[in-house]
Parts: sequence; C-alpha cells; structure tokens
Amino acid sequence: MNFFYFFLPAKMTENNLKLNREYKDALFKFIFGNEARKEYTLSLFNALNGTCYDDPHEVKLVTLEDVLFISIKNDVAFILSDTLNLYEQQSTWNPNMPLRLLSYLTKEYEKYVNENDLTLYSTKLIRLPTPKCVCFYNGKDKHEAIEILRLSDMFKGNGNVELEVTVYNLNEEQPSLKGCSALMEYSYFVNEMAKNRKKYATLELAMDVTLKEMSKEYSIYELLMKERGAVMSILETEYNEKAYGKTRYDEGYDEGVQAGIEEGLEQGLNKGILQQKEVTILELAKDNIPVERIAKYANATIEEVEKIIAAKAS
Repeated sequence: MNFFYFFLPAKMTENNLKLNREYKDALFKFIFGNEARKEYTLSLFNALNGTCYDDPHEVKLVTLEDVLFISIKNDVAFILSDTLNLYEQQSTWNPNMPLRLLSYLTKEYEKYVNENDLTLYSTKLIRLPTPKCVCFYNGKDKHEAIEILRLSDMFKGNGNVELEVTVYNLNEEQPSLKGCSALMEYSYFVNEMAKNRKKYATLELAMDVTLKEMSKEYSIYELLMKERGAVMSILETEYNEKAYGKTRYDEGYDEGVQAGIEEGLEQGLNKGILQQKEVTILELAKDNIPVERIAKYANATIEEVEKIIAAKAS
C-alpha cells in the first residue's frame, strides 16, 4: 500500500474528486511552471516573499504529471530555499483547496523521500522542505484581498492537523504582487479573453482581439505572440467550440421566436439567426477587423458584410 494513502479520506475516489478546471489554470502553468520560463516563477516567488533571488536555475520545478487521482492537479510546484511551493490559479472560489493540496502534498513528499533515498523507519528525523500553498483568484465572486483557507475549518470537530492556503484576490489591489508584472499581465489577458469569448463567434477571433488590445509593452506579450499556436491549443482544450456554437445558436433561436412569434416558428428562427449574424458583423467591424475575416467568422459573404456595415453607417 502507498504509505501516504492513509492521508486521504476513505471514500475519496476519482469520481468525487473531479474538478471543473478552466483554461486559465493550464495557461498559468504554461507561463509560470515551465522549465524554459523559470524567470517568471522566480519573479512570482520574490514578489510573494519579499526576496531578491536572481538565478532562475535555483528554481527546481517538481510539478507532478501523473498524480494517483488524475483529477487532483496542481498548476505549479517547485522547491526553492528549502520551501516546497504550491501555486494555484482559480477562477472559481474553492473553499476545499486545503484538502486538495493536502492530497497533492502527500504525493510530493512521497516523491521527495524516494528521490533522496530517505526512509520513514529511520531513527533519524527526516527534514522536509516547508510547504507554502498559495492560490491566485480572479473570479466573479466578491472576496477579501487576501484570505486564509484552513484545513481545520473543514473538520466537524477539533483536530490537531493544519494546512493553510493563502488566497490572493487579483480583482483587488495587491501591493505585494506588483513586483511580478507578469502575474498582473496574465490576469488582464485571461479576463479580457473571457469577455471577448462571449462577444465573438470563435476562440481564434477572441484571441486576436485580446492580443490587439493588449499593450505590447507587457512582458508576456512577446511570449503569447511567439507561442500563439501553443496558447491556442491550451485554450481550445478548455473552450468547447461546439458547446459555444450551440449556445449562440440557441440565443439566436430564442430572440427570433420572441421577435417573430406571430410570423410562425420557422420564420422566427430564421429571423433570429439573421439578427445574430448582423450583431456579430457589426461587433467585429467596430474592432476594425478586415471584411474578409468578418465574412469568415460570421459565415457570410463579403457582399453581405459590406451591405450590413453600410446600412448601419447610413
């Protein structure tokens, strides 16, 4: 039996541990948990701890890729200065984060013990890197600028085990994090992506508009442009194009039926689809998207696009 398994509640299974993780989490790992970009990891660590480490090679990334329960994943895990740092980014408030990270920590410590040829049955005290769990939240729910989630708050009674997760609300002023501009830029990007994804018909177009609106002075701008294909792949794994298309279709259907109910169901549906196409074309035109691309995204001819834009301008 895995010697850390006893840390997990008896009924904790893969099914009831599944998490609805959003694309922001994967992108966070891509930026802050990548061997090729450890300068971002170091910058974030320094901002959180008030330190001045300047050698990215000191960062040892230890993020697990094959956790026992595949749904328990951590965005970024690394060891620096005898500290085991677990960083998470969440767009949904999760009060159960301490339990999640406790499960993850047991796997990290098991790996650490094995890699360092340590044994639990030694008479000598094993020294472990000190855990520090941090979550960066940028969802819609209102929360304090900084909150502490405690494992003990989940207990039905008093206990003697504790694990704390410090949650930084990126929607609030965070003076201590200003030293890591990449984190603020990342937060801006994902928030604008979320807005534009609802506004535009395709993920590709939403990203085009977001990057166009983003300051070229941002430190991650060049990265996002250079790795555009990889970033698109990351976003696509979390954004279901078909589901989104169905949502937009349903919206057009509902609007059409409501506006044309006296014309009959079929006429109402057609009207709703046409109305939605017109809205899409005009929204894209406002962002100065070329007519050819508007036609592609709106599934219309160039002539239709030009006619709708001209009618609006007159």
